Amino acid sequence: MSASINISFAIITVASLLVATLGVVVINSNKDMMIFAQPGYPSEAGKYKFGAISSVQLDKTGKPEWILAGHWKSNLLNAISNSTVSHGNLSFTPIFDASIRMVMVNGSGLHSHTITNFNLSKISLPNNNTKQFNGTVTASMRNGPITDIPVSIKFLGNDVISLWLDPMKIKNHYGSTPIFGFELNPSNRPMPPQGSAH
Repeated sequence: MSASINISFAIITVASLLVATLGVVVINSNKDMMIFAQPGYPSEAGKYKFGAISSVQLDKTGKPEWILAGHWKSNLLNAISNSTVSHGNLSFTPIFDASIRMVMVNGSGLHSHTITNFNLSKISLPNNNTKQFNGTVTASMRNGPITDIPVSIKFLGNDVISLWLDPMKIKNHYGSTPIFGFELNPSNRPMPPQGSAH
């Protein structure tokens, strides 16, 4: 009996390590199979920021309706330190891309979206804790991509990001509240579980 438990534990451990090492999560739904690569850490330090989407979107009455999960990649924070931004001449192409899975809180309606083609129009610093980037994006939707969606991307403090897409342009698909996430970097990776003494 204990040999069987040890073998099962070994199989689970090896599978977990493979998923963590390869960084691939396979998600299966009735209509499609998608593979999401976990965001890695770039070899060129500081070029991009990576993070997770982890948000609950509310319905019209303010109750949780959709659970969102996914990841994002951006180089927008490079614009803040770029001395030419005040003159409107960026020395790089601003990028913000996201891949998001949505499911209703009752477990139905699982589907996915991508947010791409970010076009930067304005950078602002509303306070010492917030860096805001306004522009437009393209979002994949059931009937095809919707382009030129007004978007506001905020980096809050050192770890939090919010993404607001104009609800009118996408028929309130994400509700009227921002989509939240956080940055992933080696300094704030979760600690591996430690063995507990019993």
